[in-house]
Amino acid sequence: MNKIVAFFQNGDPALKLVRLALGKLNERFSLSIELEVLPAVCGKLQAMDAAKAAGAVLVGAYANDIGKAAALQKELELHTSLRAGAIKLVTNATSGIYGDRSGYDNNAKFGRAAYDVEYFSELEIERTARVAYEFAMQEDKGVILLDRGGRLVTSLLWRKIVSDINEDYPSVPLKMCDICDFLPNFDKNSRTLLLDGEKIRLDDHLLLSSRLFGDIVWSAADNDGFEAYFGDSALALYSPVVCSSNLILALPHMLRHCFSLDTAATALAACFTPLTRKSPPSDFEAALNEF
Repeated sequence: MNKIVAFFQNGDPALKLVRLALGKLNERFSLSIELEVLPAVCGKLQAMDAAKAAGAVLVGAYANDIGKAAALQKELELHTSLRAGAIKLVTNATSGIYGDRSGYDNNAKFGRAAYDVEYFSELEIERTARVAYEFAMQEDKGVILLDRGGRLVTSLLWRKIVSDINEDYPSVPLKMCDICDFLPNFDKNSRTLLLDGEKIRLDDHLLLSSRLFGDIVWSAADNDGFEAYFGDSALALYSPVVCSSNLILALPHMLRHCFSLDTAATALAACFTPLTRKSPPSDFEAALNEF
């Protein structure tokens, strides 16, 4: 049984669209995708039990639900983040500069002080990199690692480990790019990057970085797509960054990567081809009724 657990606020138009999409998929492809809907505000134990019994989790696009997504992601030990909109970006989700090595200090000479430590172990980098390579291989894309290889020892470690792992994915081309070279050479309108004199289509590549650099790139790309978290199991958690439309556009990705339903995912993605994250719910409903 393919089971999806969804946490929604009452009145979120995405819930109606999710039900409609899954109903059409079940009918057209003889699937048995079960949807269990829980209120966005529910007990922690209830949320955890439901999530662990599912192959994927959806969290609706309301401000307090973002906290729900973050709490579930931490509890379920989902260590890698995929953000997808105009670009696709894979980062670590739990370690690095946003980890636990931060705090305040009182310097006797200079007064108040604060610190955030960018710390990575080999395992933390490897598990994030492997998620990126798996996505890239399945989608026939290359990988571009964004870092500060000439300035930070953590970036040097990322380069070493990501390069070593690339030997396990010989069909995936790997490029390196300093974040300071990316920003002035990235054209968000054409979604291209000028790298070493070559204009690269980012539609053909997946970006990989630490969360610190990933936040910078995501902001530069002016994205408001969906975010998905992955761990060492098949379970994934999807949360839209801004609007309900983003969550609907995440459904084909979820079908492919959580349930290996490639044919259904391709068909649903084709149904959504004319639509964007700015499309109103009525457009999605019309497209699904024709699906």
